[in-house]
Order: sequence, then C-alpha cells, then structure tokens
Amino acid sequence: MQIRTKFALLFILIATSIVITFSVIIYALYSNDQKKEFYSRLKAKALTTARLYSKDVKEINYKLLKVIDKNSVNSFPDERVVLYNILGLKVYSSPDDSNIAFLPPELLSNIKLHQEYYSNNNGNAVLGLVYKGSSDRLIVVASGYDKYGNDSLSFLAKTLIVACFITVIIIGLIGFFFSEQALKPIREMVRQVENISASNLNLRVKTKNKKDEIARLAINFNEMLNRIQQSFEMQKSFVSNASHELRTPLTAMTGELEVALLNDGSPIEYKEILYSVLDDVKSLNNLTNGLIELNRANMDVSFFKKYPVRMDELMWQSRSELLKRHPDYSVSIIIGNFPDDENKLIINGNHILKTALINLMDNACKFSPDRQVHVSFNVSDGLITLAFTDHGIGIPAEDLKNIFQPFYRAGNAQNFSGHGIGLSLTNRIIQLHGGNMSIESVENDHTTVTIVLPAGK
Repeated sequence: MQIRTKFALLFILIATSIVITFSVIIYALYSNDQKKEFYSRLKAKALTTARLYSKDVKEINYKLLKVIDKNSVNSFPDERVVLYNILGLKVYSSPDDSNIAFLPPELLSNIKLHQEYYSNNNGNAVLGLVYKGSSDRLIVVASGYDKYGNDSLSFLAKTLIVACFITVIIIGLIGFFFSEQALKPIREMVRQVENISASNLNLRVKTKNKKDEIARLAINFNEMLNRIQQSFEMQKSFVSNASHELRTPLTAMTGELEVALLNDGSPIEYKEILYSVLDDVKSLNNLTNGLIELNRANMDVSFFKKYPVRMDELMWQSRSELLKRHPDYSVSIIIGNFPDDENKLIINGNHILKTALINLMDNACKFSPDRQVHVSFNVSDGLITLAFTDHGIGIPAEDLKNIFQPFYRAGNAQNFSGHGIGLSLTNRIIQLHGGNMSIESVENDHTTVTIVLPAGK
C-alpha cells in the first residue's frame, strides 16, 4: 500500500471516529433532554389532575374534572391519569378504566417508599407519586407515550447517519487530495533520484522550498551525492594514477631485462643492469607500501583503533628510524614550550602517526640541497604543534592548492624520486587524529609544514 493511501485512510479513520463520537454524544444529550421534558409534562399533568380532584380546589367537581381532562389541548397519545387513595383503591381515572380498580401492591409500596416512581421505556412512560393535599393524600399514577419525542429522536438519528455518511465521503475526498499534495514533492524527488546513476552523479535533486522537512531531506541527499561523487572521482583518479605509477617501473624493468637478453655483455654490464632493476624494484616496493598505507588511512574511522601515544617519544623514534634509512640526512629538533604535566604530551593516536612524521621529515630533507630539516615542538592550550621547516626548492604558489591530492606532484619536483603519495597520506593521518595540517612555502627559499594535534588522554 502506498504511503499516500495510508495517510488518506488514516485521516478518514480519525475524522470518521470524531464525527461518529460527536454524533453519538449529540443523540444521547438530545434523547436525555427529551426524556426530561416528557417527565416534566407528565408530572405537571399528574399534579394538576390531583390538585383539581382534591378538596384544595372547591369549585371543581368530579364531572367538571372529566370535562377538563377530555378537552385538554396538552394531552399526549395513550395519556392516562389514575388517582388512588392511600390504601391503593382507585378513586378517579381519566379516561375511565374500570379494569384497574386497585394499584398493584409492589408499585404501591415503591411509590410510598420513594414518594415518586418513574420509568421510561422507548417513550412509554409511567409516573407515580404521592400527592399531599391540605386535607387528603392521593397516589397519582400518570402514563403516556411520547410520540413527539420519539419521532424527533428518530428524525435526528436518520439525519446524523446521513450527515456522517456525507461527511465521511467529503473527508475521504479531502484526505486523498491533501495526501496527494503533501506527498507530491516526495514523488518528484523519487523521480529525480531514479534518474541518478553511476554515470551521471553530477545530477542533483532540485528543491523549491528551502525550509520544510522535505527540502532538508533533499539537501542532505544532495550533500551525500557530493560525497559519493567525490569518492568516485577520487577512486577513478587513484586507479588511473596508481596504474600509471605501477606501469613506469615495470616498463623500465622489462626494457632493461630485454636489452640484457639481446646483448652478450660483460659481468660488469650485467651487474649494472641488475643494480638498475633493483632500484626499480625498490621504487615499486615503496609505491606499493605507500598505496597500502594510503588505503589504511582512508579506511572507516570505526576500524581505526587508538591508544595513548606520547608525542615527544614518537617524534624521536621517527627521527631515529629516518636517519637509519638515510644517514646523510640531518634532522634537528627544537623543543619550545614543554609542559610539566606529562599527560599533556599524550594523544589518542595510532602507530600510523609515525608514518606521517617520517614522511614530513623525509620530504623536507629530500627536496633540500643541504638535506636538513628543523623541527620545532611546542605544547600550549591543550594542543601539540609541530613545524617542519626546510630551505629547499619550495612549492610554487599555483601548486599549493592541489598538493594534498594523491599522486599530485609540484612542477619543480618532477626530477626528484617519488610518487606524490606522501603528503596526501600524511594529511589523512593527521585528520584521523583530529588535527589539521597546513603548508606555507616560498619557491626556491623555504617550506614550513605545520601540524596541530589535540593533546591529553
């Protein structure tokens, strides 16, 4: 069942329940009022007859009372008033009813006990009461049929049923109309979403109203599409660049080995070819390791386990490991603000953070003629700041905006070994640790890479 139909049926059910409830209440109140009104009329008739019969009104005799009862304009169908003395013996009846000479004992006892008795069954009402005159006491029993009240109730019931039926139809039409209008933007959004596929991720869901919930849903969906499109483009770029970077050393190795097989060279020449192939293998190994690290850095954060890491110790470990690989490098560390509380040196990190520090030191030394990098270490206001400064080739201003893209290399770095993975990997690692990374550079002068990480366990 469609949501539109569900909404409409729910609307009809609620509205119908309300209409029926109010109709029942109206009918019950009117019925109760009719019974009270007929009771008042019946009681007035009984008391009037008893008063006229008793000795309280001397001008009225038995025959005159008969005439008055017979010609009363306020009588109702099956009207009958019977007067009994205190012993239950009938003394007057209007109209004459010789069949009931005595009042039934149970009814007599009930009237005497409660001074008044009344019942109304579908309009057939019976009222019994004790009339206390100035000189005598009478038991008055009045009965009649409330034809007018029953007819009115019957007409009201039919009117309410027809009104409910018509109201339900109108409410149903209104419910379907408004559910159609309310869900129209969603249907339009569904239609637009159905046209979006992997081949046209540039399409977006259009929104007319920027404030309602559906518009916010469309905006959030568009933002999700932006992220998906960005991921697709990054994946395509990654695959393309990775394929190119992997092909280059493999092509070089293939060419060198083919040349070696075609020519009969000396052992020295073969040794030189093997050294060249070994360099290509190392380059291929470094590229593969870089791709693995980049993939790990881009994994879901929920799988990225963290534990306490002391940053000053990690920095010294990174320096030692880099110098073992490249003894010709020079890494000087300058300690600035150093806290007394060692907890301020600890961050929630992962061993992959060492990869980021080594990459920054390695890049600085590799692109500097003197193979030197100066690292400043400062802790303040709950933040750990590391700045890596070198005096090398620098980065052109037009390349700075793309420097964090995977496989991107600045124009003046093409003659240096590398694959353009390091800075992209490092930036992602810093982001995973809740930090940020920035670069300030002047071409052919210096480059300073600054990372800021939150301190504390």
